[in-house]
Amino acid sequence: MIGQGVGAAVAALRFSVIAHLLGPEQLGLAAILMLIMQFFDMITDAGMDRFLVQNAEGNNPRAQSLIHLVSVIRGCLITTGLYLLAGQVAEYFNQPRLVYALQLVSIAPAIQGFLHYDVRRSQREHNFAPEGWLAIAELISLAALAVAAFLVRDCTALSYALVIRAVAVVAISHVNAARPYRLAFSPEFARSLSQFGVPLMLNGILLFATGQGDRMFVARQLTIVELGHYSAILMLISYPSSMILKLMQNMFLPVVSRAMDDAQRRGKEVSLLVGETLLTGTAMLLGYVAIAPVLVPILFGWAFAQYMYIFSLIGTMQIVRFIRLWPVTMALAAGRTHQVLFSTILRLSIFPAAFAGQWLMGGMKGAVTGFIVGELISVVLGVWAANRRFHRPNSGDMVRLALFVGFCTALTLSAWTAKEGYYLYTACAMVVGFCILLVQGYVDRVALKVLIGLVRQSMIGRFVERRFSS
Repeated sequence: MIGQGVGAAVAALRFSVIAHLLGPEQLGLAAILMLIMQFFDMITDAGMDRFLVQNAEGNNPRAQSLIHLVSVIRGCLITTGLYLLAGQVAEYFNQPRLVYALQLVSIAPAIQGFLHYDVRRSQREHNFAPEGWLAIAELISLAALAVAAFLVRDCTALSYALVIRAVAVVAISHVNAARPYRLAFSPEFARSLSQFGVPLMLNGILLFATGQGDRMFVARQLTIVELGHYSAILMLISYPSSMILKLMQNMFLPVVSRAMDDAQRRGKEVSLLVGETLLTGTAMLLGYVAIAPVLVPILFGWAFAQYMYIFSLIGTMQIVRFIRLWPVTMALAAGRTHQVLFSTILRLSIFPAAFAGQWLMGGMKGAVTGFIVGELISVVLGVWAANRRFHRPNSGDMVRLALFVGFCTALTLSAWTAKEGYYLYTACAMVVGFCILLVQGYVDRVALKVLIGLVRQSMIGRFVERRFSS
């Protein structure tokens, strides 16, 4: 978790450095660069690190040697693809400046292909220290980015930083390895690795489309500058919400799974899952809308300042994605992974909805509104499918979901009417939103009590308690 936290923080700081030194347009180009890298990474991800940790054969040295060989081949294939397709990608986005940046960064995957996977294998014994050391590579890349951005003054600074990061990651992984590095083809393990990894590779395109498609849409349909604004604003909520989502899923999945055979206990645990998911999402949205408009100019510069309702829209979009934790965890607990795939496929509705929103409303606000509608459709149908499996009535959950949507709508309307100068309507929207919050808190009062208890038990809660008592 520490390594993931440092990686997320450094990723945000990378964008902050580019924004301050180079401006919105270069940040938009850097965002496209990262999108293309993520695309190639996801469609070739065979889950080799997870194979070493989860599979019974993952601890065998010959299996690890096969993983090393596949990793090198994968890195070389990504490098070749990035280099050869750089011109076509730049032409697709109508940004010829991307050609050199993509060709330069294509070196990084070939280097990182030589990663020593002992940093992953050690997690079989719950030893996360070797992977934690990789956080040093993130800090090295951040320093390299700052120097490169000051010298080259364009998005290729990110390419230099990612190449240096790849060198550092590989070097640190070899220093912390317990086994010697070997490359070998092991036919006895190749079959199990292919059965494990091929479905993940096939699913990679779908995951990329639903997870990163919004930025691809903004880059293609709007402007590079708007992509820079969108990426900066989204980053401040996407990273924290993703980390909290993983934490809550790790907490609830085993609990709900163990309650599968007891209908009464299962209903209680699922109700807590629903309540805590919606209340946590609401709290994150409130905190984001209150803090992000102040943080964005500080972290990225005044060129990235936006009206409050834009923050409310983008925050709502990300929190709707967050509450997918609810139906997805229910489906996984029941072992119905096809429901997760079904829900992911439904998320493709964000694209026609975004086109419709842009046509009706125009600009970023129309596109984001469309994204919200598409994400809500997938959540509602995902909840319906999960409740059908659990023999759980839909009416109560739909009321809770409607309260959440009503609060998000009231929050956005209050921000928009304030910007337009309709202050009476702003006050009315705020009152409605506050009333919905009260109802939501009452409906999920058990989950609210649990969340308050967790906060009070945390380090932050104890610190606040001590400060007030003194």
